[in-house]
Amino acid sequence: MEVLTAILNLGPSVIMPIILTVMGLFFRLTLYDSSRSGLMIGIGFIGVTVITNMLSENINTVVSGIADRFQLDLNIIDLGWPAAANIAFHSLTGMLMLPICLIVNIIMIYAKLTRTINIDLWNYWHFAFTSVFVSYVTQSAVLGILAGILDFMLTMIMADLTAPSVKKYYQLPNISFPNAYSLMFVPIAVFLNQMITIMTRPFKHKRRRISLSFSIDPIFVGLLLGLALGLLANFTMYEIAKLSIVFASMMLLIPKVSSILVDGIRPISNKLEEKILQQKDKNLFIGMTPSLVINDKNLLISSGLLIPIIILLSLFTENNQFLPIASLSGLIYLVPLIISITNGSIIRTVVIGSIILAISNYLISKAAAVFTALAKSTNIAIPSGSLVSSLDYGSSPLVYFLTEANLSSYFFLFLSIYIIGFIMLFFPEQKTKWSKEKKRKVS
Repeated sequence: MEVLTAILNLGPSVIMPIILTVMGLFFRLTLYDSSRSGLMIGIGFIGVTVITNMLSENINTVVSGIADRFQLDLNIIDLGWPAAANIAFHSLTGMLMLPICLIVNIIMIYAKLTRTINIDLWNYWHFAFTSVFVSYVTQSAVLGILAGILDFMLTMIMADLTAPSVKKYYQLPNISFPNAYSLMFVPIAVFLNQMITIMTRPFKHKRRRISLSFSIDPIFVGLLLGLALGLLANFTMYEIAKLSIVFASMMLLIPKVSSILVDGIRPISNKLEEKILQQKDKNLFIGMTPSLVINDKNLLISSGLLIPIIILLSLFTENNQFLPIASLSGLIYLVPLIISITNGSIIRTVVIGSIILAISNYLISKAAAVFTALAKSTNIAIPSGSLVSSLDYGSSPLVYFLTEANLSSYFFLFLSIYIIGFIMLFFPEQKTKWSKEKKRKVS
């Protein structure tokens, strides 16, 4: 037991490279490629730790300034997905989820429970996070692992069900996006999209398609965000200038760290993809990262519009405790599947995204205490008296359902809408089958 504790104390920056090296050798990569893959993951986690600690210090200062000036209770600091990923792989339970999910994926393929082979290995950290979170709440590693497996299975099923809309909108056949953050609110998006369709049906013939077009470099988003938040916090010009540079750096460095981690996992993913293509099974989907489509014009516009909306919602929603800042750099990954569901409608995507982000703020407040306790165990610097969280994956509906189950009307309303939306995901595919059968009968 002491040996295991000593190994775990090394942290993910040491242990994950070892695991990835062994996995690389298992998938018949060379020793050089396997060890380099492992080292890249270790370097990525060092970057995650540095960025997380930098964000903790600077974001706490600006949030405290805004809260004091406007008498707000913004005591949950946003550390972004790097903190969540660090939590995910900082325990044995989380680390085990990578090989476990690979095995579950193979079993699901052979049992015909999914058509997706998920080679987006880096984003397995979402399932590890669910596992660690539930393990902490229930004090049971077994229940935690089962929760992680459930999260993985639901993600794979939803990846299958959203693949037709991905093919239709992005023109990507045999591709699915089994990214848990992108998928976790898809049932809500499907439900809301249908409600919008019903409510706008009387105005169907009067609608006009609005064309929007703009783009802005993320570092300038960070610069402007730092300027705006610094002014809101009543900072001096020196403090505003420093904050603006820090936020501009955040918008650049977080994606860079993500790309280092993805580069580390890529050789194994590529090897898996080779094996899939050798099977020549046209019924299978290759599960890829949504990064494939983040250059889509409508997606970029929708994501850009959602940034000021979520900041305003967070500042002026009564009893809200969370102001998203670090998470804004990853907000773009919430949108890819929503916009494929709305078939490229920017207005629908922004309306649905705004509602989802408002719900996210509520879920974050429920999970923040546990998130903070787990973050402290990874030696993240957290200001005294503050809580921490992130949009990805601190607002996970599944984690909320598994750990916050109660008899309140809000819980049952949210759970009911989620289940209805999940069931509705099956309808487009079923509708296609029915239409094909009708055509056959007519012919």
